[in-house]
Amino acid sequence: MLCPQCGQPVPEPEPTPPRPWACPACGSEIPMRAEPDPVDEFAGPVHPPAGTIGYAGFWRRAVAFVIDSIVLMIIGFPLGLVPALAVITDHDPASAIGKMAAAIAVRGALSWLYFAGLESSGWQATVGKRVLGLRVTDSTGAHIRFGRASARFFAKILSGALCGLGFLIAAFTARRQALHDLIAGTLVVR
Repeated sequence: MLCPQCGQPVPEPEPTPPRPWACPACGSEIPMRAEPDPVDEFAGPVHPPAGTIGYAGFWRRAVAFVIDSIVLMIIGFPLGLVPALAVITDHDPASAIGKMAAAIAVRGALSWLYFAGLESSGWQATVGKRVLGLRVTDSTGAHIRFGRASARFFAKILSGALCGLGFLIAAFTARRQALHDLIAGTLVVR
């Protein structure tokens, strides 16, 4: 390799020098060869999207989920009373079961609207994610729409159905994606 300033031969630099590399003859700085970007063989480059600090790890996401669960518990508390009241007041078991099923369906719809609605809103995050400084984006870092947020929500059923392993793989993938993120093509970033 030759120095671009003076043309003198210069020895090859070490792969990761502690400071900029300079020509021993004239002292001019020599540009380093760029290292190839690290690549996840399944998802592409592992660098986080522009405008983000990095990917959200498993534990940060778990804490956000706990916060969201508390918020949903508070919002859905009145719906939790319906099955209890149905059992106490109804003497007809079929009627009590029907009311309990309706309460479960309404709570499921509430959860779907909470997660998909907030993740596709201007916040790009649920209350728990917002508290921890996280956002849900597509694979390029862009805002996701309600349809993709809904797909992400329903894919969480599969993540949970595998004994929670679908959530746990976020600790091991290069871009910290859980199974539902891989299915929906989303990222959770800081």
